[in-house]
Amino acid sequence: MSNIVKTSIFALATLAALGGSVSAADLPSKKAPLIAPVVAAPVFTWAGAYVGAHFGHMWGSTRVDDSGTITETGARTNGFLGGGLAGYNLQSGAFVYGLEGDVSVGRVRGHGVATKVLPNDYTLNWAGNIRGRLGYAITPTTLPFIVGGVAITDLRFTDNNAKVILETGKTRVGWTLGAGV
Repeated sequence: MSNIVKTSIFALATLAALGGSVSAADLPSKKAPLIAPVVAAPVFTWAGAYVGAHFGHMWGSTRVDDSGTITETGARTNGFLGGGLAGYNLQSGAFVYGLEGDVSVGRVRGHGVATKVLPNDYTLNWAGNIRGRLGYAITPTTLPFIVGGVAITDLRFTDNNAKVILETGKTRVGWTLGAGV
């Protein structure tokens, strides 16, 4: 065989071997087109546990009732406090109900009017609440609700006009009521 024939056969054999791995990308495919799977949107729910933190300012007034005699009617009381909260909600249809609690610590202070020489002092060191929640989801992400429960606080009172400065502290229990969206 001549050199030209040997070279031609070798070239054809090489082309045949390499040609199997080459495909024409511009020719139409005989396979079905790929369709992305349909993914359902997640269902929004208010059910489950939640935790959080808060920081804020408290202002108001303190009324002193000394054995049935009101000695001060509106001692300005204010200060900063912060803490944490946690709760758990259940949901049945559009109705949402649950239980939540929070605890705050801070330095909320008040000074009364000077009845004799010095004004009385008031200090709130901590406060906590335990509340039930009831709401109705009018849209998946809008929940008007009401809450109500027990409020507990540590309130310290200092009588600066006694012969010996008198400080008394007492844990007070009351109620809390609120609403929100």
